[in-house]
Amino acid sequence: MKRREFLLLSTIGLSSLALVGCDTGHKNTASATDSVIEAPEPVSDPAFIRGALARLGPVLSAHWTEISSNDYTPDRAIPGPTDLFYCAVAQLPPGQVAKIIGQLPAQPAEFPQVQHYPTTSKDVDRTAVPASLLPHLPSAPSWVSHPKIDELLDAHSGQVLLDRASDTVFVNAVDLRDPTKAQNLVDVNGNTSTTTPVPLPPLP
Repeated sequence: MKRREFLLLSTIGLSSLALVGCDTGHKNTASATDSVIEAPEPVSDPAFIRGALARLGPVLSAHWTEISSNDYTPDRAIPGPTDLFYCAVAQLPPGQVAKIIGQLPAQPAEFPQVQHYPTTSKDVDRTAVPASLLPHLPSAPSWVSHPKIDELLDAHSGQVLLDRASDTVFVNAVDLRDPTKAQNLVDVNGNTSTTTPVPLPPLP
């Protein structure tokens, strides 16, 4: 009788452990769908940004981030095109911002919304500026912008902010491309064409 009671209690105990194990696994799965996201680390290699901003002139240094539209998504096998969100801070030669603005009636511009980290996957805004880029911005900038300057970017969409005092340019763009590299384009009718590369401006 005692042996039967012992076996019964042992079975109950093992069942309880199994249930606890299943419950713990379920919690891990649920948390994975809403994981904690750390700030993207800015890239300091200016090669890509120097090409992407070739129409703005020489780039002396740059810090930038690239975030995919599939990043931080629980199901990364979602069909459809993938967008890349770029934020970049670039240092131009002295006086270059004044040359870019020229006679354009540039207007004061507000800095975009900032995404602070760490955050959760459901709360991250890929279109916002990662807070990790803020230390690379000039102190007390007076940003100005103009639509014609935005058009100098080769991107799906984008905004260029300029600070005269520090000769700093800030870019927030979607699918930013490098116009210094030839690209093969295909239109809706299947016709192909090749873009003409823009030469890189010489460094001072």
